[in-house]
Amino acid sequence: DFLFVPLFIFVVTAEENKKVISTIGSTAELSCIFTPEEKIILNKLRVFWQIADGLKPCSVVHTFNSGHENQSEQCADFRNRTRLFQDKLKNGTFSLLLLNVSLRDEHTYQCIIQKKDTVFRVIHRADVTLKVAANNSLPVLSGPIGIPPNIGEEVTLSCNYSQGYPKPNVYWINRKDNSSLHPSSLKIIQDNDGTYSVFSTLKIEATSDIKIGCIIENELLQQNLT
Repeated sequence: DFLFVPLFIFVVTAEENKKVISTIGSTAELSCIFTPEEKIILNKLRVFWQIADGLKPCSVVHTFNSGHENQSEQCADFRNRTRLFQDKLKNGTFSLLLLNVSLRDEHTYQCIIQKKDTVFRVIHRADVTLKVAANNSLPVLSGPIGIPPNIGEEVTLSCNYSQGYPKPNVYWINRKDNSSLHPSSLKIIQDNDGTYSVFSTLKIEATSDIKIGCIIENELLQQNLT
């Protein structure tokens, strides 16, 4: 007979579950705040930031161990892109800054804080889902070039847009009464970098006071570009 003693005792005292929206190229703050019942002794703590959704073969994002940061096992994608708030650690703030956000950073992240008593036990866990968005350009609306069309003549307008994420919604409107217009053609293509481009046309009869708009909607950012 033998007695098996586990290395970790999982006693979670608090949990967080949050969603963060960040744009491509910006800095995202992934929250992990622990409110201790007693003074925090950093050299008795281990903090792991990891990818929790299982979508990457390497999951280590950032590690803090016994008062020091140790990135020897950090995934290459996160090298030199992660920071802790050093001046806030003693207050229980183990939030992570993720620099230069890209589409490949869109994951659910998990912060695990362990405290060493006889063995290490989990005292806090936080899940943060990072959603990435981009509105890097404005839609370009163009029409006939050269001689203005005659009233009643059919004209073709085009609306082009690029480097958006996630997949946008596209609307044509009559600005005189804000009524919707059905596009003659619409292509939304995902480019090699993961962002989306829009190519749309609208055929309409020319009038003396025609006012047409093309709207690109980014639902994640709750933005409409015209």
